[in-house]
Formats: sequence, C-alpha cells, structure tokens
Amino acid sequence: MENYKILDEKEFKTLKSAFKFWQKSHPNFITPDVLRVETVRDFIIIEISTGKGIITPVLYGVSAFVYDKLGHTFNNIDKVYTAKFEGFIKCVSTLQEAEILVKSFKEAINTLFMA
Repeated sequence: MENYKILDEKEFKTLKSAFKFWQKSHPNFITPDVLRVETVRDFIIIEISTGKGIITPVLYGVSAFVYDKLGHTFNNIDKVYTAKFEGFIKCVSTLQEAEILVKSFKEAINTLFMA
C-alpha cells in the first residue's frame, strides 16, 4: 500500500488543510492543479484537479484519498478499498463530467459506510 507521511495532524485545523499541504508535494502527474477538495465521512478526501490534455486542451481528474490517523498519511482510496470504487477515479474532458462523477462517488462512499 502506497502512503505518504505528512506533518502531525495537530498542526492542521481541518482534513482539507492537511490534504492541501500534502498535495503540494504529491501532485497528480496528469492533472496537477487542484480545483476543489471535498471531505466525505470525516476521513475521505475527493479532489477535482486539472491539467493540459493531449487530445483536448484541458483534462479534469477525480481522485480520492483516505486519511489514516494512526500513520498520519493519505492513501489512494482504490488501494485501501480495492475494487469498491472502480470507474470513479479517472480523467474526463469537462468540469461538468467531473462534478457528476464526484456526486456519484460521494453516493457510493456514503452507501459503503452507511451506519
């Protein structure tokens, strides 16, 4: 499992701020510029990011990360919950497609972790 060390969580007021700090050192190769970050279930981050495309001028990426409090790390959600979120982490050609994907992703996460 791939994980990344970050500073002590006490130094961050929110999970979003911890993720934004971590992401600066670990940008996505294809879509490195973060447009939006959302917290789901207090331990999952979903991001929409953007980058230059080859076929289209701009690509939008949707990714999700799970925060591990014990290790103070972020892990790719598909590595933590293998096969549960296939088809959600990908690049699309419009922001609207990315937003639809995020909405579906959040519904899938909430369904999986329904109390």
